Amino acid sequence: MTAATFPTSAVGDFDFEGDPLKGDLLAYHSQEMQHHLIRWSRAFEFQAHRLIGQRRIRLGHLTVEREGKVGIELLLQLKQLPLGSIPRTRLCHDHPHPICLRIVNEKIDHAGILHATRLAWGGAGAACFVTFVGAGAIVIHSANELSTCPNLSKLGIIMKAIRVEQFGGPEVLQVTEAPDLTPASGQVLVRIHAAGINPVETYIRSGKYAKLPPLPYTPGTDGAGRIEALGAGVTGFEIGQRVYVAGSVSGTYAELCLCDARHVHPLATEVSFFEGAALGVPYATAHHALFSRAQAKPGESVLIHGATGGVGIAGLQLAKAAGMQVFATGGTETGRLLLREQGADFVFNHHELGYLDQIRENSGGGVNVVLEVLANINLGHDLTVLSRGGRVVIIGSRGPVEINPREIMAREADIRGVMLGLAAPAELEAIHRDLQAGLARGVLRPIIGRQFPLNRAPDAHEAVMAPGAHGKVVLVC
Repeated sequence: MTAATFPTSAVGDFDFEGDPLKGDLLAYHSQEMQHHLIRWSRAFEFQAHRLIGQRRIRLGHLTVEREGKVGIELLLQLKQLPLGSIPRTRLCHDHPHPICLRIVNEKIDHAGILHATRLAWGGAGAACFVTFVGAGAIVIHSANELSTCPNLSKLGIIMKAIRVEQFGGPEVLQVTEAPDLTPASGQVLVRIHAAGINPVETYIRSGKYAKLPPLPYTPGTDGAGRIEALGAGVTGFEIGQRVYVAGSVSGTYAELCLCDARHVHPLATEVSFFEGAALGVPYATAHHALFSRAQAKPGESVLIHGATGGVGIAGLQLAKAAGMQVFATGGTETGRLLLREQGADFVFNHHELGYLDQIRENSGGGVNVVLEVLANINLGHDLTVLSRGGRVVIIGSRGPVEINPREIMAREADIRGVMLGLAAPAELEAIHRDLQAGLARGVLRPIIGRQFPLNRAPDAHEAVMAPGAHGKVVLVC
């Protein structure tokens, strides 16, 4: 692909005469831009100013975020001047495809926008419409987009989401289209760039879980993206801010999701959206299991059985950051290599005969803590490698298991369960503060194993349950 060249007119200033958006807003493009998919966010920008007296006041900036066969999406962020209403406006352009202008300003007046439902479309005179998409944001789009634009969700008109109409196998995960969401009081609307896939979501989807949501529903609690809109009473966030979510009202297998503000957390720029989507359930669960339930301390030894998945990698990183000795098992050579790269002190093949003897030998008779993600297979083995007073913390199980209670008695050991949803709000808040601190120090960093587009959510559910996981499975929304 040949790099496009940008005309001089693609970067410059323009003035609003009078109120914002009164007058022509010019969207320039070059012939080359019609034939290439271009990331315009840095290359094409206008500075918007207003002349008051002899002072030029910067109102905001206009950037082109997407361009290609679908059309152009423009983002106008107004910094200072509130929008009480949108006057009749012409958008002048010669692009052969639709243009969408999204206007963002936290002081936009909802009622004023609703009065401006039709605008003149430059040149051809076709109708335009204004769509309110949440507190502080509207979309202006052309009438013919409904028939010509195959990707309307990216233009803010509708969104794509996974919906489950009936419990069953992965095939019940179907992509549907729905109107954009609007946050209620205390809620945050997040445009999801990546959603984390967790095993528990496969149990819920199949209908084989203790607590099931009413049908239909959109799965998912974990994700990362940018704030699209804020509900009344929400403070400490701003539109466009990078965040990760660890809990959702509407489900994260979607391009937009509603969250209670307490489940939304800042995401540092050095952490990708994919990595952010891997934080919620895996890292919070591992933290809760290791420090709250196991009461693990620096200098103790920890065995993580099947450590190559999302929770296992999180537990390994957290234990090493806290000064513990880590024993980890993996079922493939690739997985075991990953565990060594992540700093495990001892790595074993749990398919190999005698690996339990090796753990006992290298730990001086037994480990202090076991983090168990597949208790129906491993719990009986875990009890034989515990030291006196050792603790097994069960994070996951896919069925019943038979154990010998004498192994517990002989070691005065404990078996403890973990259910992240039972953690107190104050503890969850402390957990996420700790996770953000670990990310900032560089001692925590999620490993992404596989990525799937939203329409392959069924494949993602199969992948998260397949043996030999290597990191986190995520959806690209």
